[in-house]
Amino acid sequence: IAISPVASGIALAGGLLLALLLRPTLRSAHETGEALSSISADALALVTQHVDAIKLVNSYGAEARTLEAFQAVAARSAGSAVDATRAHARAHVVTIAGSATLLGAILFVAIETLHLDAATTLVLAFLFWRLVPRLMDVQQSIRFAVHELPGFEIVQRLLVASAAARETGAAVSTATPMTVRVDIAFDRVSFAYDATPVLDSASCVIPAGRITGFVGPSGSGKTTLVDLVLGLVMPTAGVICVDGAPLTAEHLASWRAAVAYVPQESLLFHDTILANLQWANPRATLADVWEALRAAAAEDFVLRLPAGLDTVVGERG
Repeated sequence: IAISPVASGIALAGGLLLALLLRPTLRSAHETGEALSSISADALALVTQHVDAIKLVNSYGAEARTLEAFQAVAARSAGSAVDATRAHARAHVVTIAGSATLLGAILFVAIETLHLDAATTLVLAFLFWRLVPRLMDVQQSIRFAVHELPGFEIVQRLLVASAAARETGAAVSTATPMTVRVDIAFDRVSFAYDATPVLDSASCVIPAGRITGFVGPSGSGKTTLVDLVLGLVMPTAGVICVDGAPLTAEHLASWRAAVAYVPQESLLFHDTILANLQWANPRATLADVWEALRAAAAEDFVLRLPAGLDTVVGERG
């Protein structure tokens, strides 16, 4: 600016014009970033499913089909990466060509319009060409940041959702167990997974001291109803009451301390039988453990094992 305000003004105006020309490349970088994030999620899901089902894949002789699925998602991923590289290369070409054109325009104005001497013109050209690489680095960094932004946004949404679902209150191990003397009542309870309704204004009463069963076709909300009773999920509308008192977040620890849960799919840890049995209740004595085994008709089986309660059940039991 000290050397030539007019030439500097032209450089600034040209730089702003170049920035406007490069704006579509930022949009392209964001789009390729979104595509790559989506494909990565698909690839992870595909790999997880097929690795979990590897025995089924082999037993049906479906290795070729599995490989084709992997190759298809790999091709999509490679195509997305190529698109991102092409977009980056186009932006780089525009930046270099635009910078060279701008330098030519500044030199033309300096010589033909402003009639600057050769020394001043050379200094202006030198300063301009020293600044251009820095500006190109900034522009490239912004483009890379915009390309990575979709992945960052996914992580941020996950963090926000996790924070919103975080439970508060005392730990189950230190909570005083609640008791049910009358009933557990659902009063117009609704629940939805990702805006998909599962229960809609459901009302029912589960009386104390009796066995209550829920029957219905798959997808009718039976598992969700049990999850709601356990407090694993909270209603999107309505209220669940235990002996007339609403089951809220601050009561969850005391409630779970009183509830026993047998999951739909059994789970055993890669540990001893004793450790598995005491996992749900670390304060259980050996007498409690044997009582549970008798109740499960497993006492004789465990007694026949060489290591008894200290037998390691192995992976997944």
